Amino acid sequence: MRQISHDKSAELAQQHSEVQWLEQQNATLIERLGEANTLVSDLGAQDRVRKEELARAIEERDAQRAAAEPKAQEVELLNATLRQKDAALEARAAQCARLEEARDAQAVSLTEKEALIERQESAILTAEITLTAAKAEIEEERKCIAGKYHG
Repeated sequence: MRQISHDKSAELAQQHSEVQWLEQQNATLIERLGEANTLVSDLGAQDRVRKEELARAIEERDAQRAAAEPKAQEVELLNATLRQKDAALEARAAQCARLEEARDAQAVSLTEKEALIERQESAILTAEITLTAAKAEIEEERKCIAGKYHG
C-alpha cells in the first residue's frame, strides 16, 4: 500500500507539476490574447480613422468634381465660341483674298484702260493734227480757187 501511495503521490506531484505548467501556459496565452486584443483594437481604430479619411477624401473629390464641372462646361463653351470665331476669321480671310484678287484684276484692267486711253488720246491728237493740216490745205485750196476766179 505504501508503494501504491508513493506511486499515487508521485503521480499527483507529476499532475500538479503539469497543472502548474498548464496554468503558466494559460497565463501566457491570456497575456498574449490581451496583447492580440489590444492590437485588434488598435487596428480597428486605425481602420476607422482611415475609413473616415477616405470618406473625407471622397467627399472632397466629389466637391472638386462638382466645382470643376461648370468650369469644364464653360471651357467647352469658350472653345466652341473660339472655333466659331476661327471659322468666321477664316471666311473673312478668304473674302479678303478674293477682294485682293478682284482689286488686282481691276488694277490690271485700269492699267490696260489707261494705256488704251493714252493710245486713243495719241490717235485723237494725231487726228486733230491731221484735221488741222487738212483744214489748212482746204483753206489754201479755197484761196487758190478764189484767186483763179477773181483774178
